[in-house]
Amino acid sequence: MRTPISHIKNFLLFALAAGLSSCMAPRVISNSGKVTPKGNFVGGYHTSFNTSTQSVVLLKGLLTDNITALAKSDSIKFDDNFNTINKAAVAYQLDPIASGNELYLRYGLIKRLDIGAKIAGNAKGLETQFQFLGPTGNIKDQTDKRIYGSIGLQFTTQSQSLPSVLSQIQDRLGYTFNRKDFLVPLLFSFSLGNEEKYGSLSCGLAANYSIINYASTPVDIYNLNKTVLTPQQYTQKYMSYGLFINAKIGYQYVFLVPSFSIFYQNYGQYLLLNGSYTTLKGFTMIPGIGIKVRLGRNTYAKKQKS
Repeated sequence: MRTPISHIKNFLLFALAAGLSSCMAPRVISNSGKVTPKGNFVGGYHTSFNTSTQSVVLLKGLLTDNITALAKSDSIKFDDNFNTINKAAVAYQLDPIASGNELYLRYGLIKRLDIGAKIAGNAKGLETQFQFLGPTGNIKDQTDKRIYGSIGLQFTTQSQSLPSVLSQIQDRLGYTFNRKDFLVPLLFSFSLGNEEKYGSLSCGLAANYSIINYASTPVDIYNLNKTVLTPQQYTQKYMSYGLFINAKIGYQYVFLVPSFSIFYQNYGQYLLLNGSYTTLKGFTMIPGIGIKVRLGRNTYAKKQKS
């Protein structure tokens, strides 16, 4: 029987592994309702922590099992303990407990529309945002209006792997996991100063559509009736719905950006190695903080030159 100290050790190892992994779907919303002014660039870095209630519940049960012993076994029976491991592996890949780091660059393509790209862990994405409410100038373009509104679209794609604790049985599970995500945020913000000179306060709604493709090639894993588990391929699609808030605090060109998002999703049914299904659903909370920099000539300067 393992001691409480060994449970704590396993938990700390898992927390470290989760902290070093960056395999979550990028759902940090750090933009305001104002798009990047035409001809300007905005770049930044954001770090966040993804906490999924479904992953927490299943991994709590997983930590009471001896993963290392299973990994070294000549053969594995698909009993209740291994069933928990299988569910935890699927839940973690869908929505991990993990930190995430992203770099992004946006450009004001035309008035009211910007485009951008981002790298978040092993995810790569493209995004755009259209502003339907509020002024579109630079800081020196004087205006009395302080309310902005816009709608965006972000597409990301990535392949994921299991965290260190579960990776000990990755070779036995034979999982490959790929996903595509389409995120649509509706943003409203209040400008702090003229044209966000000192930053902004933002909030809004978001919807995310996910397409999940995963496959498994089990090695020496058997059902309780001693039949070998066969390779599988499976596709699932689901929607997530969320709320978010963020603040942009700084002066003219450099800003600190704290953020918080919460999503609810019904992940749907997922095929387990023994041919049975598990249904997963829950909330995901994503606190984060980052830095944002704006570069580009002012509209005011262009007008003066002309």
